[in-house]
Amino acid sequence: MSEKKKTVEFEYKISPNYVIHAIAGAHGGLNGKGNIIVNFFSERNAIPKKEICEINETNGLDLVSQDRKNAIIRDVPFGISINSADARAIASWLNGKADEFDRFALANKPEKLNG
Repeated sequence: MSEKKKTVEFEYKISPNYVIHAIAGAHGGLNGKGNIIVNFFSERNAIPKKEICEINETNGLDLVSQDRKNAIIRDVPFGISINSADARAIASWLNGKADEFDRFALANKPEKLNG
């Protein structure tokens, strides 16, 4: 008769204070008053509700099974309501900062730093 392998079960609990600050995109549209509604989101893989691992000969863990959604989660931490003039001003400012970043990155390429 073969020996039954030992297993350990991990259960994930998400803190109510869990926050992601990085923004990966936005979704929105116009509201009834003509303002632009922008809901910012971050993206991550679904966190498993539970994992079961076998304990191997070196006391390491080998994943056996996982209870999780096969999805990418979009967490929406906040949204804004903005008028078109302010949206254009912020878009212009962001484009300027992106251009500034591109110039910085071009001036500091790794081959330039090593050469």
